[in-house]
Amino acid sequence: MSVNTQENNQEFTVEFSEEDLKDIAGGAKPKFEYRGKPGQAPEFRGFVGVRPIKTFPFHK
Repeated sequence: MSVNTQENNQEFTVEFSEEDLKDIAGGAKPKFEYRGKPGQAPEFRGFVGVRPIKTFPFHK
């Protein structure tokens, strides 16, 4: 799955685990956001519930 962020027009590839897919099929919604510590560049992160989703920059 590819996610295009409006914040900086970057695309990220998202890798769902089997457990993530089961939760999504059960009604959980994946959430994507930028998170970072003060003074550092924010990182793009994804979650299903509280479990992180693997994300990495999309390369064409």
